Amino acid sequence: VLVLSLTRSAWLGFLAAAALLLLLRDRRLVFSLPVLFVGLWLLVPPDVQQRVRSLVSPDRSGRDRIYMLESGLRMASNHPWFGVGPYMVSWVYPIYRVGEAPEQNNVHLHNNAAQIAAERGIPCLVAWLWFMGVLLIWAVRGFRRSRDRPQEKALAAGALGVLVAALAAGLFEYNLGDSEFLMFFLFVVAIPFVLERHREAT
Repeated sequence: VLVLSLTRSAWLGFLAAAALLLLLRDRRLVFSLPVLFVGLWLLVPPDVQQRVRSLVSPDRSGRDRIYMLESGLRMASNHPWFGVGPYMVSWVYPIYRVGEAPEQNNVHLHNNAAQIAAERGIPCLVAWLWFMGVLLIWAVRGFRRSRDRPQEKALAAGALGVLVAALAAGLFEYNLGDSEFLMFFLFVVAIPFVLERHREAT
């Protein structure tokens, strides 16, 4: 599915997670990343290659994402405590739209942090960043404490990989706004907590 996807954020998340998992497996494997990238480049369709090239020279969609960030900053600046309100970004976007932005309206801001700050305020953004930090700490702790338990180690590494992939992809997509992804994300990031409870019980 990923090979056929034209979603650049999904590829970015995959590459970030792959680099991390290779690093956790064996630091020397990180040097295989260029080979992996070239292999993927040869496998993907031309449309995907064109989407990757647009990262260097932003296309219409890429430029719009930059303008969306600026619009989100304006929203958060005008409504720092509570934001513009849940699900209200698309309604007020025309008011905060940057004049050069290609799209007249957008459902969301294609960035997790910008969306949360604009929609729900700076305190909510700080709480979300704290929550992501806690999840990262627990995932790393779970991986380190499972070194002598291969199955638990694999689960903890998987949870850490999903978390890093989600955060990397979330730089260019509001993936937490997709319920199917959010349910999967919350399920996976709970794994380190379950492993900790299992270790305490045994």
